[in-house]
Amino acid sequence: MSRFTIDELVQRMAKLSLQDNSVDKTSTDAWAVTIPQKARRSSKITKSGRKRTIPLHVILDLSRNFVQLDATRVFAQIWEATFNAWMALLSMTQIAPCGPLTVKGLAAAVRALDGVISGKNEPYLPPRFGYVQLFGFLESLRKRIERDKKHGFIEAESHRTNAALAYELYRNAQDIPTTASHLRRLRLIGSRWKDAVRSSPFLLLAFSKTAESFAKSPSKADNQTFQKLVLKALDYVPDKLKYVCGELSSIADREAASRLSSDPITRAGLKDCVKECLFGPEGG
Repeated sequence: MSRFTIDELVQRMAKLSLQDNSVDKTSTDAWAVTIPQKARRSSKITKSGRKRTIPLHVILDLSRNFVQLDATRVFAQIWEATFNAWMALLSMTQIAPCGPLTVKGLAAAVRALDGVISGKNEPYLPPRFGYVQLFGFLESLRKRIERDKKHGFIEAESHRTNAALAYELYRNAQDIPTTASHLRRLRLIGSRWKDAVRSSPFLLLAFSKTAESFAKSPSKADNQTFQKLVLKALDYVPDKLKYVCGELSSIADREAASRLSSDPITRAGLKDCVKECLFGPEGG
């Protein structure tokens, strides 16, 4: 991987024009959404008990609360520590491309993920980062199992799916094994957050505790509804912050893939670029 020079970082972080959001902010149409059977008592559900229409102004009122107050300054205070912690988590949770899959070999990665999910790394790496990486880790583990089966390294069992084997390996590698149903729930939370931030995990820092409560509770909003709430919430995240989150996520992915970290000079240049991008030349 080629390293970023300071000039390259400045150029990348200076590109602040984002593509227009696909959502029409002026629309007053209502959106049809699916509400789970166990909806809150205050919700009005149709006779079928499954479908209802939520007016856009309700979506807007709720989605505003999904974004932290003064999200840019909050981000500026902790992003560097979050970047370092996220890089460490990415490094620890990479599955080796070759060699046997063993419980012992996965133990460190599983311990790191469980630690983040339990809140051990707050406030710099909130549990939501752990959920997202857990989702990716289990998916990578499933694909590795599928590949090993094709090459005869793992015996195929018709009654057990690759996903089930991935869950089993993960649980066996835990210090205190959880239930398969609980692990599936954690993965679901991770998939909801992943859909929310897509390829920009640093956007997780912009979301509030309200958004987190919805991400963790499908009974409050099913996947479709949650995605629409998040999509509208992103309208309230400053464009500069969204751009910085995307750039940091891209840099983190490159460093993780190369298994190399930035040198101190490059990292210092990145810090200055983020500050100037968020607050202008005077640095807020």
